[in-house]
This record gives sequence, C-alpha cells and structure tokens, in this order.
Amino acid sequence: MQKRVLILEDDFSLAYNWAGAFTERGYIADVAQKRDEAEGMAEGQPYDVVVVDLFIEGMDGRPSGDGGIMLISHLRRPVRSGFEWAERAVIVAVTGAEPSPLLDHLEFATSFGADMSIRKPVQIDQLIDEVEECLRQKGPDN
Repeated sequence: MQKRVLILEDDFSLAYNWAGAFTERGYIADVAQKRDEAEGMAEGQPYDVVVVDLFIEGMDGRPSGDGGIMLISHLRRPVRSGFEWAERAVIVAVTGAEPSPLLDHLEFATSFGADMSIRKPVQIDQLIDEVEECLRQKGPDN
C-alpha cells in the first residue's frame, strides 16, 4: 500500500520540490500552504507522514510560528474526530528560523508532538531516509 505524505509549506516552489521527491520514492504527496487547508486535508484523509513548516502564513496573512505548532498540536491531541490516524503518523517539524537564546522552535515543536525536527535548508533525500527509518521504528502498521 502506498504511503501518503502531507506537506504544509508556504513556499510554493519548495513544497512542490519536496512533494516531487516523496513521489519519486513511492509516496502519494499532498501540499497545503496554510494551516486551515492542511487541517481540511487531514480530516478527509489519513497520512503516514506530515511535514510541517513551523512559520507559515497565519490567519492574518503574516508568517507566524503558531500555525505549524497548532497543526502539530491538533494532530497529536485531537480536539475533534477525524485525526485518529495521526497517532501513528510521523510528524516532521521544519523551519528556517535560527534558535533564539530563549526559544528553539524545533525543540518547542517536538514538545508538542513532532517526531523529528530539521532546520532548513533541507536535504530532502536525507529527510526521506530518516522518515522511512522512523516509520519502520513505529511498527508494521506504518
């Protein structure tokens, strides 16, 4: 059975490059550029992998770190039905933001339930290799 990946990334070119790389490795890839779009896709379809850019366009149209964190939180701690599949999924947090002395966004994302975190620029083949290893570790249902 083909694995599915949902990519939440507001950089159109980057998102479709990543989707193409996952597709070449046998995945079915969907791309969302806003959190609400990703949540809508996730409610209608279970995914094996979710790649989340932490700084995506928020409801006010400006990049915001809470959009990606909120998606991870909603997937890991579902407040409504439709995300039951997410417990088994590999969630990857991605950001180009440098850590500040007070906050490392990637560490913050893992505290909300991301399985992996990676700083941009992303070596996509390496990322997919690590995702596949994480899927193997999660067990045969993945």
